[in-house]
Amino acid sequence: MVLFVVLVMAYTSTAVGSELQGSITFGWKGTLEAMEITKQMLEVFKEKHPDLEVDFVYLMAGGGSWQEKLKTMILAGTPPDVTKMEYQVGMPLAIEGLLLPLDELAAKDRAFRLTDYFPVALQAHSYQGRLYGLPQEANLGAFFYNEDMFELAGLLPPTGDWDHDDILEWGKKLARDIDGDGLNDTFVIDYSWGRTSMEPHIQAFNGQGYLTDDGSRTLLGEPGFIQAMEWVSDTVHVWGIANNPRRSRGSFARGNVALFYNGPWMITGFRSAQFRWDATLTPLGPKGRGTRLSSDGLQISQQTKNPEAAWELAKFMAGEQVQMALARAGYLIPSLRRLAQSQSWRVSPPDYEPFIQSAAWSLPEIIVPQLDEVRRLYDAALTALWLREQTPQAAFTQAATLINNLLQGR
Repeated sequence: MVLFVVLVMAYTSTAVGSELQGSITFGWKGTLEAMEITKQMLEVFKEKHPDLEVDFVYLMAGGGSWQEKLKTMILAGTPPDVTKMEYQVGMPLAIEGLLLPLDELAAKDRAFRLTDYFPVALQAHSYQGRLYGLPQEANLGAFFYNEDMFELAGLLPPTGDWDHDDILEWGKKLARDIDGDGLNDTFVIDYSWGRTSMEPHIQAFNGQGYLTDDGSRTLLGEPGFIQAMEWVSDTVHVWGIANNPRRSRGSFARGNVALFYNGPWMITGFRSAQFRWDATLTPLGPKGRGTRLSSDGLQISQQTKNPEAAWELAKFMAGEQVQMALARAGYLIPSLRRLAQSQSWRVSPPDYEPFIQSAAWSLPEIIVPQLDEVRRLYDAALTALWLREQTPQAAFTQAATLINNLLQGR
């Protein structure tokens, strides 16, 4: 409550008269706790614009898929004027011409500077050089590590420059069969988030994600990608030091996995863990380090009848007051560079610096119209790897052929 009062004062003390009128709808998705913070901040916005009616629509109300609910609203001709959603959902809508380009609105707003945001976050919310979303967050990846497991094994925690060879060495001490059934019960690393878990490894070995920057072809069949997948496969099937997500016997949250790559949205849950933990940079590879950006942003419908009001709401929800409130509660890393680098919102654990530093090498997921099918084929290759139905070379070469045929319309 103290935080809310401070933020209200910070915003309203500089407020000026408003000429915004009419009404707009604000479509939102997220946790109930984050929704309460968002609603409080929405009241701050409304105080500055008393003649503007803002209808808050919780897209996850009643269960079911919020994406399907949004599509239904779009098909009915009643989409929210402003919607908060990740770029992987927003940019396909932009491809279909359903979102309003924001470049002109941003250019004529003298109080607004795109340069305040992390470039990778703006890149994620853009398509073919046009901006379609204001990033509210720059949720950059890092490796969480279990301090207790490292200490009990007589190992130093993975800070500084560590690499994939270190993971193999640590696995000799951290992966153990405790109950004597011939299978390990503790592991050095976990891949339970599928494609997300692969990102730091494929970028470290291949220097890119799984699609080319222009989305014209996949990189699943590239030598560096195959090398990364062979390393991943060996940690599961040869050395037995990684938790196989298809035969899971461990998780970071349960305390029997030492290393887990993910984003800052995991932090609030980990704070109730019964072990000491922190975060560190991703491992070095032949092509450097790798992380994938996750980011929700504020998008404006092409059908809005009140673009000026929609812009002001999107700008506010992607602005400093809202980002500060949500960051202090542990829900995001700010997309505003100056705010992200500030200590004012950080609560330990973890050390947030590894997340912030990864902005230098983080990549957004490349968006193509066929993204859902591309992901399905990628996931099928991963399943073949986990079940040992095919070698990494065979599984991902086959997937690459199918994906390239799809992308090239063959």
